[in-house]
Amino acid sequence: MRRLLLLLLLTTLVGCGAAEPPRIQGVEVEPVWEGVATVEEYPERVVVKVTVENPSAAVKLLQGRMRIGYGGRWVAMLTLTEKVKIPARGSATVELPLRLNVQRTTQTMQLRAALKSRRTEGIMIDWQVALRTRMAYVEREQGPMSIEEMAGQNIESIKDMLATIFEE
Repeated sequence: MRRLLLLLLLTTLVGCGAAEPPRIQGVEVEPVWEGVATVEEYPERVVVKVTVENPSAAVKLLQGRMRIGYGGRWVAMLTLTEKVKIPARGSATVELPLRLNVQRTTQTMQLRAALKSRRTEGIMIDWQVALRTRMAYVEREQGPMSIEEMAGQNIESIKDMLATIFEE
């Protein structure tokens, strides 16, 4: 009986090996303008549609935020407005509903001008996320880093996403 329990325990531990994080395959941004006849410069909300390949267990995003900075100051913050589930073992498109808060400063106007000319130097991003997978609760945080450093090969997609949010 002890051998059977030991075998069952080892099988369970092997099955719970290190989880591989979901990989992003595509990103699409949809601004959401609230109100009847709004003349706001920026959308109130943004829905980011992310196509992910998740080779591991389901992941539930509980909370998250991303700050965007330019010229040494934070100019915008995107905040997750509701919990989102990324399905297990497969490819799916997940919609992330985000609330957008934008500072009306000269740095924001300079950021818009830089994005219009497709320049990204000087743009900084930091983020926080809390998620649950299986029985584990995880909080992650990334301090300020340049957008080029964060985006890597996906820099063009990130430029397009920011342009959708900040350009008129």
